[in-house]
Amino acid sequence: MMFCKERDWKNLYAQSHDLWCEDSYSHPAKMAPALCFRIIEHLEELGLLKAGDVILDPMAGIGTTAIAACLKGFKAITVELEQKFVDLQLQNKAYVEAKTYRKLDWEIIQGDARELSKILTERGLISITSPPYAEVAKKNSFQHRYLR
Repeated sequence: MMFCKERDWKNLYAQSHDLWCEDSYSHPAKMAPALCFRIIEHLEELGLLKAGDVILDPMAGIGTTAIAACLKGFKAITVELEQKFVDLQLQNKAYVEAKTYRKLDWEIIQGDARELSKILTERGLISITSPPYAEVAKKNSFQHRYLR
């Protein structure tokens, strides 16, 4: 089993980047690109991500996860409810493709993550996940009622 070193996770929000179009900075909850890259690298180190895998982000916002995934050589699929953020993902995809001179293997889907199974099934896709918070969600009465 591989354990994280605290130093591997420090200063990830402080690093600069140029991976988003200007309008993306208006999104209220952007993931730090350095953090996203580090998460993907950590999953690779653990053997949980391998060449040819697809990274799915069901509530993708401006698409930072997809950008990092594609730049690391993975295919990405994003699902986003709000059209304005889907539009920003399209702009960010074009921005990074122009900047890196390479096409990103990224499918952008406008849809509701609460309907993720339906969205994926309609496209012949499946998702396998093991959320670390599943037991917590079962204990939370509000979540428990929602999940029933």
